[in-house]
Amino acid sequence: MFSLKISQLGVLTTTMFSLKISQKSLMSHQVYLKRNLDYVLTEDKPEEPDESSSLSEKKSRTKWVKANKLAMLIIRALVDQTICGGIPTCKTAKELLETIKKQFKGSVRAKKYSYLVKLNNLKYDESGDVRQHILKVSQLIIRLRELRLQLEDDLMVYFVVASLPSKFDIFKVKYSSQDRK
Repeated sequence: MFSLKISQLGVLTTTMFSLKISQKSLMSHQVYLKRNLDYVLTEDKPEEPDESSSLSEKKSRTKWVKANKLAMLIIRALVDQTICGGIPTCKTAKELLETIKKQFKGSVRAKKYSYLVKLNNLKYDESGDVRQHILKVSQLIIRLRELRLQLEDDLMVYFVVASLPSKFDIFKVKYSSQDRK
């Protein structure tokens, strides 16, 4: 489900409309925007009214259409510009969120692959100290963990040891022959 922070709405309302408004007024705008988002994301699109439709059905449809337009504006404003260009046009906020979700999953896979390739190809080039090299490896492991790829600490150590040049062969042999739990 799409989650929206109240602080994001404050930034959105002030930057999008370039208004200088009081804190009380800002809070009422935030509540209004949140209600509209919830309404559109939880309620299905009402049927197109016809002559036999009641006044309340017509009002409900009008309210939903207005809230849907507002929700789509908010969602598009909050989406990173690098993703926004590749999102096809959608008719409802729910569709838009599903499309973004699918696109985000693809970019997560690509990032995982990219970091794994970097980790696999990373070699100590002797231009800096070994500590810096270990930090590079640990940063890549941390990024992979942030993307929900489970890697044990032992694997990080193996990557560091395997990436060392032949100059460190004695260290490699010593390390691999140690008894560990």
